[in-house]
Amino acid sequence: MKALLRAALPPVTIVMALLLLWEGAVRLFQPAAYLLPGPIDVVRALVGDAERLLSATGRTALSALLGFLFAGVGGVVLGTVLSMSRFLERGFYPLATLFQMVPLVALAPLLVIWFHYGLGATIAASAIVAIFPVLANTLDGLRSVDPGLRELFSMARAGRVVTWWKLGLPASTPQIITGLRIAAGLAVIGTIVGEFVSGYAGRQAPLGVVILSAMRENRADLVFASIALSSLVGLMLFGMVGFGGWLFLRRWHASGNSAEGRVVRAVVWLLAVGVVLSLVSGGCERRSGSDAGSSERTRVTLQLNWVPEPEFGGIYAAQAIGAFDARGLEVEIIKGGAGTATPQLIASGACDFGVVSADQILQIREQGGDLVAIYAIFQQSPVGIMVHEANPITSIRELWTSRSTVAVEPGLPYVAYLNRRYGEGGVTLVPYGGALALFARDPAFAQQCFISAEPVQMQLQGVPVRVLPVAESGYDPYTAVIAVRRSTLERRPEVVEKMVDALREAWRAYLDDPARFNPAIAALNPAMSLEAMNIAAEREHPLIETEWTREHGLGSMDPERWRELAAQMRELGLIRGTYEPATLMR
Repeated sequence: MKALLRAALPPVTIVMALLLLWEGAVRLFQPAAYLLPGPIDVVRALVGDAERLLSATGRTALSALLGFLFAGVGGVVLGTVLSMSRFLERGFYPLATLFQMVPLVALAPLLVIWFHYGLGATIAASAIVAIFPVLANTLDGLRSVDPGLRELFSMARAGRVVTWWKLGLPASTPQIITGLRIAAGLAVIGTIVGEFVSGYAGRQAPLGVVILSAMRENRADLVFASIALSSLVGLMLFGMVGFGGWLFLRRWHASGNSAEGRVVRAVVWLLAVGVVLSLVSGGCERRSGSDAGSSERTRVTLQLNWVPEPEFGGIYAAQAIGAFDARGLEVEIIKGGAGTATPQLIASGACDFGVVSADQILQIREQGGDLVAIYAIFQQSPVGIMVHEANPITSIRELWTSRSTVAVEPGLPYVAYLNRRYGEGGVTLVPYGGALALFARDPAFAQQCFISAEPVQMQLQGVPVRVLPVAESGYDPYTAVIAVRRSTLERRPEVVEKMVDALREAWRAYLDDPARFNPAIAALNPAMSLEAMNIAAEREHPLIETEWTREHGLGSMDPERWRELAAQMRELGLIRGTYEPATLMR
């Protein structure tokens, strides 16, 4: 107990002092809560959202632990193989350094395509980030074995495997433990980044998704609470490595002989094992019982390209009124977010149906992905640029030729269209991540938006805004289009037909009475209030139900608009091929 107190007292004292300074600074300078909450606010968030945060921590801990184990085993194996051959070391070691240099944020969307959502992609992200220090330290340890001892083993005619097992591995254990300590923290970082892109929402949300949701809610207290819990996960992994190091090194190496270290490592290790084991079942909840009734209904997945909002009202209404069930469909709706690679996910078979825009269908077709549009939610594009009401700019042209800063999703075709039409010499473009805090506090800032989403939230926060519709510039593709692979359409036309019928029925129900369905959507997206969703539903109604849909049916599409869009994209150099509307839409 004395050893534990001696080891714990210094860090606890420093942490408590820093927390007191933090709380004092917050009380003194009183920054806005969405900029910097105090420690007391963070504790309140931990207590108030305890159930949600505990579940999220369990899922993140499971992903980080498995990713760490893959990285640990893989790093030791690869380091061992490279140590046995100078040729392999010179050839592959420089490539192995790419694991350390790879921009994981850029790679994460590909991991979703390769490993799909959930544990697969987050474990891969964690392992990719964490494997290099284990590999490098293993290789250095094996290369640093005493040459005299190697010579002794050689004289005894010991083979490579025996020499590795009896000499190399024990001698390099301290370096391997050091690599594993570094990997423990990196595994958590990789997991969180992977969850930003591939984590499930709702009850399956891990800490990465909770952080994204909290940012969108302007809940900085919840962000700090999630960060604290993710740090705790890293600490537990670090403690497990420390305990393992003590276990293996205590008899012969200086790093394993500290009494204080033994106590602390043992306590942390026991905590880690208890928490992980108690929450593993929670991390695997989604798999259990998911096959119930699968023999009676056709199971399909529908990937959204944004978080649950009224723009998907008819999709959630289809679940609520049983439109999917009535047609024998069991539909899993997967939420999206900024940068979700929905076209690639559909084209790769990671999901059956997905929400994309018409221009994305043309782009993915150009790259060999054969997608077909089956239902268009918005007949007029709801995409716009949001500026403060006090901003003197009143048109897209004025904005694009000004010195303004505009946040947009990089790579969107409408940005290329505006750049070509109005030039690129004026406006400064920055990445858009979905948060509204920067816009709210900077009157000169402009931001991409959905007419029925972000402007409504700003209105309710007392920030008057003006929306500049992109459609008024002449670029007006179908938006929020349900798409499938052509192979799915050809192999299972009856499933596609059922999906279209269900969506048409459900969108009719949603447009007639959105207040009936919005509470359920609001429960899935705490960032948007129920009041905001009701207002948004009113604003989007005329963009969804038009003269065309009254004549041809909700979700139907005009071939001429597809032809015009293809011509615009060819002019922009975004596509080269010629695509007839009949090949692009059902």
